[in-house]
Parts: sequence; C-alpha cells; structure tokens
Amino acid sequence: MLYKQAIDYLFSLQKFGIKLGLANITQLLSLLGNPHRSLNCIHVAGTNGKGSTCAFLQSIFKHAGYAAGLYTSPHLIDFTERIRINDSCIPRNVTAELTAEIKKICENNALHTVTFFEFTTAMAFYYFKLRHADPVIVETGMGGRYDATNSITPRLSIITSISMEHEKYLGNSIEAIAREKAGIIKPGIPLVCAVSSSAAKKLFTRRCSNAGSPLLMKGRDFKVVHHARGIFSFTGLHTSLKKMHCGLSGDHQLSNAALAIEGSLIMRSRGYRVDDSALRSGIEHVHWPGRLEQLRTSPAVIADGAHNPEGWRMLKKALAGYPKYKKRIFILGAMADKAIDSMLKILTTDAYAIIVCRPKIDRAAGRETIEKFISFSDRKRVFWFENSVQAYNKALSLSKKNDLIIIAGSLFLVGELREMIMHKTPCASGRIAL
Repeated sequence: MLYKQAIDYLFSLQKFGIKLGLANITQLLSLLGNPHRSLNCIHVAGTNGKGSTCAFLQSIFKHAGYAAGLYTSPHLIDFTERIRINDSCIPRNVTAELTAEIKKICENNALHTVTFFEFTTAMAFYYFKLRHADPVIVETGMGGRYDATNSITPRLSIITSISMEHEKYLGNSIEAIAREKAGIIKPGIPLVCAVSSSAAKKLFTRRCSNAGSPLLMKGRDFKVVHHARGIFSFTGLHTSLKKMHCGLSGDHQLSNAALAIEGSLIMRSRGYRVDDSALRSGIEHVHWPGRLEQLRTSPAVIADGAHNPEGWRMLKKALAGYPKYKKRIFILGAMADKAIDSMLKILTTDAYAIIVCRPKIDRAAGRETIEKFISFSDRKRVFWFENSVQAYNKALSLSKKNDLIIIAGSLFLVGELREMIMHKTPCASGRIAL
C-alpha cells in the first residue's frame, strides 16, 4: 500500500461517522496485542487548551532527553502530524505499512465499522510501542468517557478547561460536559486540572475522592503569575520557577504551560528525570503551529484555530496586545455545527472588513448558513468567498503594510491558509474532523 492509498482508505472511514464507545477500539487493540498496556501515558482532555498542553508536555520531555510520543488531532497540513515522537512525524511509508496491516486485521476479524479515529488511535499506540516511545502524551478526540483514547490507563490525567462544545454528543450543560471529561479519571491516578466552573470543580473533587485519585487544581495547589508579555512565574507545592518564558503567544497559554509543568513534576515524582532546565527549555521552545501564529509581517497575518466561544474570547483578548496595526481584517471560516453567531459578535466588533469563506471539509458552514447571522455587502466590506484562497487574496487587496489580517474560526481554515502562505502549496492529505 502506498501512502496516498493509505490516506484514501483512512479518509473513507469517515462514512462511519463519530461513534463514542470503547467496544471497537478494545477489540482492535486486543488483536494488535494490546500495545497501549506497555505505554506510559499522560491523558489530556478539555474543551480548549488540550492540544497546547500536550505540546508543552512533549517539549518538556524531549528537552529532558526522552523519546516522547504525541498523539493529537486534527492535523493542520498532513495526516502524519497526528502521530509524533519528539520532532519527527510518523514516516509516510510506516503510515502506509501500518494502515495495510491494521486494515487486514479488521477485515479478517469482521471489524467492518471501525471509525477513522478508532483506527488511527490503534495505529498510534501500535507505532509508539514499536518505537519504544516514553512517555506518550495522548489528547482526547471528543469528551473523555467514551473517547477511543480512554482505552488507556495513564500514569497521569489532565483536564484543561470546561465550556460548551459538541452538545449533540456531550450534553447541554457545563456539568454534563464535565461528567464526560471526568471519564478519564482512573482509580489512584493523579488528576491535574485548570477548570474554573464551580460545578466542574465539585464534580472532579467528588470523582477523585471516590477513585482515590490525587487532585491538583490550578489556583489552589499550583499557581501562575503573569509578569509581562510571555513571561511568568510558576509556584507549586514543592517547586517554584521564576521568570519563565512562554513559547506560545497569548495569556491563556500560561495556564496550559502551568498544567504541563505541574504534570511534569508529578511524573518527576514517579521516576522521570525532568530537571528545572528541561521545564524552562520545554516551555520556551515549544512548537505548536496555528495558535496565535504570525505567518507574515507586512501586512501582518496571524492565524488561530479558535473554534468555540471560549476560544474566540481568548483570541479577542490576545488581539488587544496588538494595538499598533491600523486596520483589522478578519478571514473567518467555521464548521456548520459551531456557534457562528457568537463568533461574529465576539471577534468582529472592531473589524475594518469581514471576509467569510468555506474551508475544504464537508462539515464547513456554507453561505446559506452564514447568512442567517450576517448580511454580505461590498459597501459595508462584508464578503463571502467559496474558498480560502479567494478570501485571502481579497484580504490582501484591502490591506496595507501596517494592517493586521486575522485568520480564525477553525483549525481546518488555518491549516489550508498556513500551507498556502508559508509553502505556496495546497494541503497534502486533505482535511478530516477527528
């Protein structure tokens, strides 16, 4: 099987949609020899910030000398980004080989409805075992309790934040969503969290108490103090780190960095050699594209994958730190199931122009959906384009060297335009939601 054939097959599994539950993944992992049971995992869930927290963690362990595995979703440009060891993505030829091997196992054992995310989760665990990755940082796809990644028993669990998301699958209240995230709590396994909701805090406290799992909460057991842009101090129960430099932009990243530091300290107490210099270097030199990332300077172009109201509010707050630009021009694109009205209200109050487009993915909102919330008018500089390249070219035509173009609304849109702006090429392996 060639890489292109592997990608075509994997993306064909979209026909099975999203199926929350552990039956398929449990059976598939068993047929693969249960590779996940030999991995030392850190399991990360949350509404926002889980990807960045995972990136901070992997960066810390890489700087500590470990071959740290990382499994995240979605990818920005190429499928192989989802499965990494330190700075290296899973090779394309290995992706093809493992896809062929796991496909044959599924066919020989009547596993005919394995979803894309179940298949790739099994592939990731299998690959990490083959390459002796340690530790392995695992980001949930959706929720926690019935997410395919919840087949692991980790060394540490982390929950970053709780806000409204995926209500169709996770519930219509913060408490309901928190219950789904709490599904990653395992007996005796520490939980580190940074949630602000009192209902979520009470729920996690009760669950951890019942499971005999140590609970460490940001603001109570460890704290972060913001000093200046990108500079902060961390204080935990046994360690203090002054004047840390955060490698990701935005004050909200300091909370994610603190979660990663506290999580690393817990792993240190469990035998991992993570000294303070690795903590500092890992936080400062983290690489996590598409999150308040500046893609060019004149005009300035910033891309951020914020895709829900909490994320859009954090993006708006972060943009307040960019006052020197004369005009703000937004390029927006979102999935049809997102709170598009909220996105427009939160982000565009000070916009010179609003350009909305449709990312290349079936779930993306089209013009009819967007027009329920905003009227397109050339005179008012509110535009619609069927694709992101046209939208970007329009933004350039409206901007001058001292202006700011913001790309937001979806990681899928960010991935498309990031590849086009930085490498002048289209996305290599397409877009997929999970």
